[in-house]
Amino acid sequence: MKINNLPISLFLLTSTTFLNAQSISGIVSKDDKSQLKDIKVSIANKSDNYTVNADKMGYYSINNIKTGTYYLKIFSNKNLLYSEPIDIVHEKTIKNVMLNGHSYHIAEVVVEKNNKVIERKLDKIIFNVNESIYSNGFDAVEVLSKVPMVQVSEQGINILNRGKLLLLVNNKRTYIEGTDLINYLKTVPSNSISKIEVITNPSSNFDAEGSVGVINILTKKDLTNLFSIGYSSSYTKRKGEGFLNGLNLSYNKNSLQITSRLNYTDQRRVNTSYSLIQKNGKRFNESDIEQNNQNSGLSFYTGINYAISKKLEVGLDFDLRDITVENNSTNLFYNSGNSQSTIDNKKKTFNTTINLYGTYKLDSLGKKVEISATSFFNNNDILQSSNSDLVNNNNKFNYRILSPQIDFTLPLKNKIELLTGAKATFVKNEQNYFFNQGYRNTNFEESIYAMYFSASGKLSEKINLKAGLRYENYQNEFFNVITQNINKTNKNSFFPSIFADYDLGKNSRISLSYSRRVNRPNFRYLDPFRVYYSDKYYQTGNPNLQSFFTNSLELNYSLKNLNILLFRTENRNMFSNITKLDGDNQVDYFENFFNLTTTGINIRYSFNKIKNLESSIMTNISYSKVNILNDAFVPRNGVIFYYYIDNNYYLNKSKTVFLNLSYLHSLPTNSINSYLGNVANLAGGVKILLLQKQMQFNLTFSDLFRQQRDKGMYYYNGYDNTINNYTDNRYLTVGFSYKIGKAKTKPSKNTTYERNRTE
Repeated sequence: MKINNLPISLFLLTSTTFLNAQSISGIVSKDDKSQLKDIKVSIANKSDNYTVNADKMGYYSINNIKTGTYYLKIFSNKNLLYSEPIDIVHEKTIKNVMLNGHSYHIAEVVVEKNNKVIERKLDKIIFNVNESIYSNGFDAVEVLSKVPMVQVSEQGINILNRGKLLLLVNNKRTYIEGTDLINYLKTVPSNSISKIEVITNPSSNFDAEGSVGVINILTKKDLTNLFSIGYSSSYTKRKGEGFLNGLNLSYNKNSLQITSRLNYTDQRRVNTSYSLIQKNGKRFNESDIEQNNQNSGLSFYTGINYAISKKLEVGLDFDLRDITVENNSTNLFYNSGNSQSTIDNKKKTFNTTINLYGTYKLDSLGKKVEISATSFFNNNDILQSSNSDLVNNNNKFNYRILSPQIDFTLPLKNKIELLTGAKATFVKNEQNYFFNQGYRNTNFEESIYAMYFSASGKLSEKINLKAGLRYENYQNEFFNVITQNINKTNKNSFFPSIFADYDLGKNSRISLSYSRRVNRPNFRYLDPFRVYYSDKYYQTGNPNLQSFFTNSLELNYSLKNLNILLFRTENRNMFSNITKLDGDNQVDYFENFFNLTTTGINIRYSFNKIKNLESSIMTNISYSKVNILNDAFVPRNGVIFYYYIDNNYYLNKSKTVFLNLSYLHSLPTNSINSYLGNVANLAGGVKILLLQKQMQFNLTFSDLFRQQRDKGMYYYNGYDNTINNYTDNRYLTVGFSYKIGKAKTKPSKNTTYERNRTE
């Protein structure tokens, strides 16, 4: 069915602007629990001043505030105890302050957004999963596919074809990539996710890996209940079908917080892929593949946080995944003679992540030291059977990763904050191949030693500046099966970053940022051992593959609910997976073969002028210029145009019942050596919250017209490759969740919202 995209876009594009009536409330308290007397709270700027008296318990509330930037001040008997700038831009802001003598520190800051699913901040895009229709009944892969600018496939995650990214979960790096990462994220339920951050120009305290920045998945922590238990379940129907069940527990009293999650998922898809390779205008290889995919897994997480004293806090995160992926493929090959092959692939993955951490506060002004150690164990057992002897094999891959880290936060009296720290990462990868022709074992070892330093502060009332430098020493060592020698790498690199922000007044700001990053090949890209998919089709690595570096520059302007981002990224000596013809064989391998420069603009506007309707539109236009370093490929320069429209319509005043309708559309694109056609997705549904939002129902659909597919052509000198792939993206999901809990009588002074995070 061919769908005209224009009517859909016009139907979805409606308009609105920000509400003006905002409020702020909270509790002012003292760390020695003594009673407060004559506390006044005020927020003021050049044009407006709001002042109220706090009650005996320290509670205050200020309503009907205009949107803007203010100074929040706390007085006692006309003595100023607290003063800090604050942006009032949301419908409801809760800010609790704990005082210590005549000094203070922020004990808890909670901002209740105006049910906005997508936010744009100066340095990142935030997708508030909990506010979206995808907050229950989905996995992390499906949610990521709804995040603006993020592109998801069975091979990995990308940001608008701009390159590789670094994925974090709760600010901690995940050490898996490609299909392994996708399979891992399919076991992460959406009801455990609070928000997803897309950071396109990270600062120096982040790992330098990833050419287009960072995606950070933040999971939920229940800080409002003394005890709670929740259950969630969903059923999904596509060509295949699947279900997801989850149980959540939390306990939060005094100095102890415990969060646990147990989930089981079983999802089945029917994926199709078509490939036609033509050499000198004649058919060289044509294949038509139907794959029955089953991804099932059990996951368990528990997090424990304990405040030993007012200064010392320790914690443990434990995450376990037991994942089974089974693929049954029927491959039809049309070469000189037609043939058919079947491949049964079963992959069992068992991984555990253990993170130990501690935070020690050096004083009451915010100085602190944080120490953590993360260990990651990943065991893969892959059994592949076929009617071809070359394809039959049993492979075992084992990863062992250890990463200790120390960070210092050192605010100074002159409004300057220093961040510094060090991190080491040790990777050991053992690979064992069992096949009809014999057995092969190989090891890969990698070490990264890093140090960073950054300084940030206010140069004036309007200008903020942050600059940093990261140093990384990278070493690897592995056995080259071709040369029978040991390959070694030892490289030192520096990664500067800078961020400058200027307040233009009247709710408008402009910022400029720059960062340098790196992409390093993993062992599978380096290992020259052949892995066969058919008698005449195999994949091999390239031991001479080199890392490549990325320079990124961004200029960002925001005015209330309008945001404009100009960006430019330059990649040199990039590597990628490419196809070549070797006699009668089709070979997939990796090579550094191009430079890529991308220049573009990203615009986002949110509006709500129509009653009960909240909408946002995001568009991205960029020009991609490629310089091919190998004459085997034909370069394809071109414009990338993408837009995303999201609408929420609330059926009642309390916003507990709402409809969602969204549309994503990427126009035909030329990039590197490929042409890809239209990609689109019409999605939506209904979400119902009951029993004071403790119970939730949702019904959602995605890719209604089966437009979210990869269809296009790759160009080489002498031959080209036509593709048409679809990964069963059209689905209907029914979800249910229910939570019961005992509420706390007052906020705990030992908890913070989004612990140890800086906006």
